[in-house]
Amino acid sequence: MRITASPERLRALPIVPDPSRWYLAAVVAVMAFLAALAGIGLIALGDARRDWNGALGGTLTLELPADTSPPRLDVVLAMLRQTQGVTGADALDAAKTARLLEPWLGKSVPVDILPLPRLVDIRIEGGGAVDLDGLRQRLKSVAPEAQFDDHRLWLAKLLAASSRLQAIAAAILAATAAVAAASAAFSAGNGFARNGERIALLHALGAQDRDIAARFVLSAAGTGLAGGVLGGLAGAGVWATIAGMARSLDAPSFAPMVADRPVVLVIAAVMLASALIAASAAGLVARRRLLRLP
Repeated sequence: MRITASPERLRALPIVPDPSRWYLAAVVAVMAFLAALAGIGLIALGDARRDWNGALGGTLTLELPADTSPPRLDVVLAMLRQTQGVTGADALDAAKTARLLEPWLGKSVPVDILPLPRLVDIRIEGGGAVDLDGLRQRLKSVAPEAQFDDHRLWLAKLLAASSRLQAIAAAILAATAAVAAASAAFSAGNGFARNGERIALLHALGAQDRDIAARFVLSAAGTGLAGGVLGGLAGAGVWATIAGMARSLDAPSFAPMVADRPVVLVIAAVMLASALIAASAAGLVARRRLLRLP
């Protein structure tokens, strides 16, 4: 006698659900929560790195005393524009300088009466091959008090730190997948042990191994999906709070919104991966156990 694999009979196979599936759902929810935050964090770091890479070789700022005369400023600009690696140099007017200082001084401060320094925006080539030491020496003859605001060293260190953070986030994603798979395998093993006699009887009566394994796969997939949805939504909620705080600090580059397409795709991928990982692990355990049956 052979038990066929119709959906009705597959659901009717007398296999008792394992209570540990709720443990599996809880573990998957926690792992999905961490994976969602790590995945969104990778997106945020990727966006920030693109901005930092663009700024790394983009501009420099030269600060001159407030009493620098127009002729002296023209000489400085001409010297800068003739420097190898410099693609442009422009002096910021008082209004632009005031706007730059507004976040620190506020709108109520009358910046027009303050001795604001003269700022020169210097654009450099992508490679950033500018001999700053030589340029400083040449500027001393016309503007001894000139100072460069070179943020490239700071940005380079920031890029190196972000690379390490990306590696940590990737490691978290791998660890969460491994823990979810191990938990699903443990749950499937428990379920197989609880139903050992029933499964052996079904196997002896001719039930297909794939049909028996499908019961464990479908159960694990449903449980994994439930945990993935719960954890993914929790991660999205936490990130929405983080993004809101970042927006209030005027740091949008570091905090993509939950409604942004890449973030939505990450959350959906975490939910789907939770179900697939749990189902794959459960199916692997079930097939191995079935191969041991006579």
